[in-house]
Amino acid sequence: MSGFYDIIKPEAQRPPVWFLRQVGRYMPQYRELKGSQTLKAFFHNTEAITEATLLGPSLLKVDAAILFADILSLLDGFDIPYDFAPGPKISFSPQEELRFTKDPQDTFSYLLESIRNLVKRLSVPLIAFAASPFTMASYLLDGGASKDFPKTMAFLYQHPEKFDALLNKLIEGTIIYLKEQIHAGASAIQLFESSSLRLPSALFSHYVTSPNARLISQLKQHVSAPVSLFCRCFDENCLDLYATGADTLHPDYHVNLNKIYTTVPYPGSLQGNIDPALFLLPQDRFLSYLEKYLSSLKHQPNYIFNTGHGILPETPLENVQAAVLCLTSISTS
Repeated sequence: MSGFYDIIKPEAQRPPVWFLRQVGRYMPQYRELKGSQTLKAFFHNTEAITEATLLGPSLLKVDAAILFADILSLLDGFDIPYDFAPGPKISFSPQEELRFTKDPQDTFSYLLESIRNLVKRLSVPLIAFAASPFTMASYLLDGGASKDFPKTMAFLYQHPEKFDALLNKLIEGTIIYLKEQIHAGASAIQLFESSSLRLPSALFSHYVTSPNARLISQLKQHVSAPVSLFCRCFDENCLDLYATGADTLHPDYHVNLNKIYTTVPYPGSLQGNIDPALFLLPQDRFLSYLEKYLSSLKHQPNYIFNTGHGILPETPLENVQAAVLCLTSISTS
């Protein structure tokens, strides 16, 4: 079950590498490309998506590109209004009856055309992505990102049947959304269960494990692309997450990956999970830490080097580039 690893592994004898939010504001080239466009306009501009996605492999020499999009792009399929001001702002009522587009190729034409353009120009695999069901539901119910998602949790406790129905609708839409991206040429899928940190352990299996397992299982009835699952609250729920059927699991930066490898090894691959805040250090100190981190993991089976959350806007581009070079030198030494 190491398909995700197999798709992106390099010819060199080292772990594959790519990063969460590997293209973004920390890159001067991205800031120049975006210019004065609004973020929503940028996310709907086929040429902009294509050129932004290409910045990852061209500037960083990573082993995979991840489509430059946003988890909210899925909402175009439900015709749910949203914007960025600057963070995500969503207009949604739980009383709405969700219906997904009957013509996803038209609805997501801006994205699918970008994918078709990218696969012609990339020399590395392209990763499509989406939010996992609970995370997407939490953004809808709270109108965007939140620390504690109070409206989400209140709705979950007060209307558990309606919450389950919302998850089911999101699973159906996400399958169509990702299936179209794979058919357009993407090679692998990354799911993001970022809001799982909010759930008590007693609810984790019902609202995280089960929906992701259903999403992955049903998706794989349509496409053969491998799936990686990023999830928070990994430590105490790792055995639950093993049951999702994900080819790769991606813990956040709270988790000791070596402990996972030695105590409850995953039959697929593990990806992650260095703290992106470390990239803010002076480069010599950052590389000193990174060498120790990589030396402890480089021989673990099917390991993919990545961050444990998205690269921060304040990150020096040179540190991200140095991390890839460090991985190569450590692995060949």
